[in-house]
Amino acid sequence: MRRNGKSNKGSLKKAVITILSTDRTPLTIAELLERTISAGLFVPTGRTPDRSLHCAIFRENQKYIKKGQKPIFVIDKRAGHRQVRYSLRKNAPF
Repeated sequence: MRRNGKSNKGSLKKAVITILSTDRTPLTIAELLERTISAGLFVPTGRTPDRSLHCAIFRENQKYIKKGQKPIFVIDKRAGHRQVRYSLRKNAPF
C-alpha cells in the first residue's frame, strides 16, 4: 500500500521487530498491533491489519526456512490457536 507517495511495505515488520526487541515478552497479533499503533510506529491503511501482520510474520519465517536458517519469529502455541503469541529468536539477525 502507498501512503503519502511512499511504499508502506516493510514498515509493519520493522515496527513489530522494534516492539518485540524492546518488550522481550511473547505477544499476540492484537497486542502487537495495539503497541505498534500506540507507539506511532505504524499507521494501518487497510481494513485487516491483523491479517497483514500475520502474513508478514509467516512470509519472513518462510524466507529464513528456505535459506536453511532458523526463523527470526518464534511462535508459541501453548495457549491454543486463538492465543498464538510471537516473540523474537535470541540472536536474530535484523
